[in-house]
Amino acid sequence: MRSYFDANLALTRPEPEFDFYHPRFPIYSQRPFLPPSRFHGCRVVDALVADGCILDRAEIDTAVIGVRSRIGRGVRIKHSLVLGADEYQTSLEGEAVKGDSRPPLGIGDNSWIENAIIDKNARIGKNVSIRNRNGLVDHDGGSFFVRDGIVIVPKGGFIEDGTEI
Repeated sequence: MRSYFDANLALTRPEPEFDFYHPRFPIYSQRPFLPPSRFHGCRVVDALVADGCILDRAEIDTAVIGVRSRIGRGVRIKHSLVLGADEYQTSLEGEAVKGDSRPPLGIGDNSWIENAIIDKNARIGKNVSIRNRNGLVDHDGGSFFVRDGIVIVPKGGFIEDGTEI
């Protein structure tokens, strides 16, 4: 897990060892034909942000943000991988679907994510803190787990509003 995490974050360096933009060895991908990402009053340092994302007054530092990621107002993401979503939430405002008690797709307002992997289609509520405050190395929680000190929210997982990890 640590190798995967470190290899992805290494891509955010100003001059990474593996270069997506090398003129002699280009990287080709199948374009998802998504709209460009939208940033509202954000601070982004050393990050890769994929297409189709919406970030609102977020602070992103040393992170990889995957396709269709929704990052709420006032969110802080540091040293983390956010793998995005396979589809957009049904409501453009990101409100929860009626009858579904889980938070909307993405990361809710005023949450703090650090040293974590948020897998695809994860739902992180508002005012959540995922920072491994207890310094766990390996741990299995109800809706998350820790490997090599990295907090992981699995694919399709969710963390309720106000949770601290």
